[in-house]
Amino acid sequence: MRVLFITSSDLSSAVMNGGMTVSLRNLELLRSLPDTDVKAFSLSRTTRGVIDDIEYLPSTKNKYETLLMNMLGFSAYLSFTAEKTVLDHIVSEEYDIIYLDTSNFGRLAKKIKKISQARIVVFFHNVEVVYAKESVRLDGIQYLPMVLSNYLNEKWATRYGDVFVAINERDKEIIEKIYKKRVSEVLSVWYPDRPFIEDTRGLSSPLNVLFLGSYFHANVAGISWFIDLVLPLADIKLTIAGRGMEQLLNKYNESAKLEILGTVDDIESLYEEADCVVAPIFDGSGMKVKTGEAFRFGKTVVGTKEAFEGYGVTHGKEGYYCSSVSDFTETFDTINNILHTKTNIDSWNLFQNQLSKGAALLRLQALMNR
Repeated sequence: MRVLFITSSDLSSAVMNGGMTVSLRNLELLRSLPDTDVKAFSLSRTTRGVIDDIEYLPSTKNKYETLLMNMLGFSAYLSFTAEKTVLDHIVSEEYDIIYLDTSNFGRLAKKIKKISQARIVVFFHNVEVVYAKESVRLDGIQYLPMVLSNYLNEKWATRYGDVFVAINERDKEIIEKIYKKRVSEVLSVWYPDRPFIEDTRGLSSPLNVLFLGSYFHANVAGISWFIDLVLPLADIKLTIAGRGMEQLLNKYNESAKLEILGTVDDIESLYEEADCVVAPIFDGSGMKVKTGEAFRFGKTVVGTKEAFEGYGVTHGKEGYYCSSVSDFTETFDTINNILHTKTNIDSWNLFQNQLSKGAALLRLQALMNR
């Protein structure tokens, strides 16, 4: 089976955000299927990457060019040059499946349908029109062209695609409601296997709480709310890490209760030192990759409903659902009284049973067989 994988995620980047991580793992999963040959295209501003067997195509150069392309019906950083390269390649090669790793490639799906008999699979990282509307609400009206472009491209994707894959059940229901097309499969985030390593050290005093996420609007809004309202009332030390998060230093001063690291190379040591992970995310779509990553390290997660979307979390076991300042402060007191070591075995069991590569591969095989 010959598969062409096309992603808007810049897989040339040395530092991955959540969306890039999901794209890379989708590609790895496809390449793990037996008797499958996968060619991969990735949009990139540098067009140079360190991952073998990926061809990098020029994306839009900056936010102004992206805005212009949005108004021309393009989306997801797609450029004229990248589109032409993909279409010329499809004309010259035969594929059984073309896997569009974003629902923002509807324009591409429409053009591919005219030149190829391949089945088109569309993977929804998010419901992109929902994500774009939140960008307008949080960051301003300048993102309005993105709303229109995302809706148009998702409409085309569901019209010209053949098989649709959602990242969780919530998104599946929204996609089917908006676009009136059946979603064939839910393929949630998966994580590389990791052996169980129990850390028997006691909890830190004060509680060592980690927030890990890249600098984008939902993360910034959530952790800013947490710093302003929860941190002054909670007996914790908060460490913030993630690509671009050092920009928070323009707004907040570090103290005995707050450490802002920003971009880091070694996240494993951060997880090892954390007593729990906090995820105050109020907006978004799709799944929050860092939530599952915390479970992979056997950490209790204290978060909002949005942070746990797509994960089968039982309140009081792997994590704690919080929606208010008092919920968060009371939960940290509870963790101090209940959790005796830095490892939560329930969190690691959730990772092993639901979020492993083996579980994801079985779902993908079933989809491809259909």
